[in-house]
Amino acid sequence: SGQATRQERPSLFGGIANKFLPDLLGQALKSLYASMDRMGFSSGEEFAVALREASQLGVPVLLADRDVRVTLRRLADALQNSNLDAIGTSQLPSDPVLQKVDSVDLSNADQIRDMVELIKERDTVRQLTTELRREAPLIYDAMIGERDRYMAQSLLGTSAAVTVGVVGMAHMDGIEAQLGWKKKQQPCGVSPQ
Repeated sequence: SGQATRQERPSLFGGIANKFLPDLLGQALKSLYASMDRMGFSSGEEFAVALREASQLGVPVLLADRDVRVTLRRLADALQNSNLDAIGTSQLPSDPVLQKVDSVDLSNADQIRDMVELIKERDTVRQLTTELRREAPLIYDAMIGERDRYMAQSLLGTSAAVTVGVVGMAHMDGIEAQLGWKKKQQPCGVSPQ
């Protein structure tokens, strides 16, 4: 018919959003971490400790995660292609842990501190990531799934005799699955925890 469909012709706004949204997301995440740090949370402290220890021991460090700019671009794409209005509107699971996380008052530092302690538990993180995967699969994949695969491949590609991985807890199950680890069968001398 001679007319391009909406899918064939990118909109001007879409082009602008694709260019600037990753940077905006990056700034939003920086602000979130800065706010948490001001409340007394030390975001990323485990990575700083690992780097100091590696330096003291003279052990090489492999930065195995993909470039944050790629992740932010993938997240921007996922946000644009997800029904954001539907996220969080499904019935909240009856699990009391998830209900507690969902009901936290973000203006209350004590409640935030309690929530942070709660989400330091692997089962809680597993429940949260399962909910994210169910409600927003594209966002889950951009933030977690794709990076799990990338980090697992990076770890497999190292020639070091021993490798210690320091990753966010949300990535542990996915990386372990990619590496083929089973809960009761660990490679000799290697622990995923």
